[in-house]
Amino acid sequence: NNSLRAELQKLQSEVKHWRSVSEQMGQNAAQNSNQYGPSVDVLDLQHKVKNVESQLAKKSEEMQQQATSLHEHHRQKVSNLKSGHKTEIELLKSNHETEIDTLKSSYKTDIDSLHAQLAALEQQLANACDGGNSSQRSGSNNLPESDQLNERELELQRRLSEALSEKEKFQNACSHLETLLGELQQKTEQLQQHQTVAEDEVLQHKVTELTRLLQESETLRL
Repeated sequence: NNSLRAELQKLQSEVKHWRSVSEQMGQNAAQNSNQYGPSVDVLDLQHKVKNVESQLAKKSEEMQQQATSLHEHHRQKVSNLKSGHKTEIELLKSNHETEIDTLKSSYKTDIDSLHAQLAALEQQLANACDGGNSSQRSGSNNLPESDQLNERELELQRRLSEALSEKEKFQNACSHLETLLGELQQKTEQLQQHQTVAEDEVLQHKVTELTRLLQESETLRL
C-alpha cells in the first residue's frame, strides 16, 4: 500500500508537470498553430500527459483492488477468529457444566446413601431402645443382657451422630458447589461479552483504516 501510494503521488506530480509544460508551449505556439497546425512538441506532450494519466488511473485502480482485497481478508480473518473463540467458549462452558453436573450427581448419590444409613440407624436405635425398656421390665435376671443393649444403644447413638455430621458436611459441599456453578456461568457470560466487544473494536479499526486508504486513492485520481 505504501509503495502504491508513493507511485501514485509520483505519477500525479508528473501529470501536473506535463500539463503545465503543455499549456505553456501551447500558448507560445498558438499563433503558429493557426498557420501550420499543432506543434509537434505540443502533440508529443499531450501524448505524454495522456499516457501518464492512463498510468495514474491504472495504479489507482490497482490500489483500490488491493484495498478491497485487504478489507475482505481482514473481514474473513476476524470472522474466523470470532467463530473460533465462540466455539472454544461454548466448548469450555459445556465441559464445565458436564463436570459440575457429574459432581452434583455424585453428591446427590452420597446424600441419598446417607439418608438411607440414617434411617437404618434410627430404626436400630429405636429397636435398641425398645429392647432396653423390655429388658428393664423383665427384672434383675436379665441384667447382663440389659447392659449389652445399653452399650449397643450408645454405639448406635455414636454412629448416628457421625452420620448426621457427615450429612451436614455433604449438604454444605453441595451448597458450595451450587455457588461455584453460578459464578462459573456468570464468568463465562462475561468472557463471551468481553470477547465480542474486543473483536468488534478490531474490526471497526480495520474498516476505518481501509476506508481512509480508499479515500486517499480516490483523491489521487482527481
